[in-house]
Amino acid sequence: MDDVFIELFDPADPPDLGPGPRNGRLSVAEVDAGLKRAFAVTAPGTDGREAIRGLALLWHDHHDAAHSLVQDASNGVGAYIHGMLHRREPDFWNAKYWFRRVLGLPFLAPLGAKVALIGGAEPLAPNGVFDASRFVDAVEAETLDSETLKRVQVAEFHAVVAHLSR
Repeated sequence: MDDVFIELFDPADPPDLGPGPRNGRLSVAEVDAGLKRAFAVTAPGTDGREAIRGLALLWHDHHDAAHSLVQDASNGVGAYIHGMLHRREPDFWNAKYWFRRVLGLPFLAPLGAKVALIGGAEPLAPNGVFDASRFVDAVEAETLDSETLKRVQVAEFHAVVAHLSR
């Protein structure tokens, strides 16, 4: 992930696995100001900007605003973000529906390699590829401790941002 986005996706203040809100989140105006600074340095296309904005809003617990940006995405990264949003609501069945629509996204293998290095999270990356549906199941059943799940979620957000900002 580009350093220009660290302000918005600070791993030291990760979102909860659920909907939040939590202390330390940025307002929508603060998210937009941070994105304006980041986009002055890196210039993803219009679709990438909207998807990154949706991710940033989701990171900072603005679910309705994030949902309005990704709700019409039927495939690709927008649909993946839609799944992330529903996982955090929690609406696990709906999250898995969206993740099934986007198998094979290019960031899933690099994300799988990162997740495999997180102690205890190896089952979420079978064959070295991140499995978002397994992650939903782990969050729902709490089969891994919450700190491990949060670390996976941070890696996921960062992988999607890195993919979009290329």
